Amino acid sequence: MKEHKGNSPEYVRIIAEKTIVYHGKWSEIPIEEQVMLSKSEEYFGDPEPCYIHRAAVRMRLLGETGELIMSTDKGTREKAIARIRDCMGCSEITAVECYETPI
Repeated sequence: MKEHKGNSPEYVRIIAEKTIVYHGKWSEIPIEEQVMLSKSEEYFGDPEPCYIHRAAVRMRLLGETGELIMSTDKGTREKAIARIRDCMGCSEITAVECYETPI
């Protein structure tokens, strides 16, 4: 298995009020379509993104959020959780658990 190098977690478990709503690779966190479209417009001026712009939006959103979620500062982690709520369109998210290996 390759060693993970980066500022984001490799694996994540996202919990909404005691229910796991996502468990898997950080890079595959689902992003709501409206978020994808608005961020593509913001970053590239592209309201109808191709797969290249979609991949770039995903990479940027998750990269920036990954750096926040890895922080030991509680306020910074809360900002990351709020961003994940927005990205997934799930206001009920209460916790995010990060892992370097699958569990």
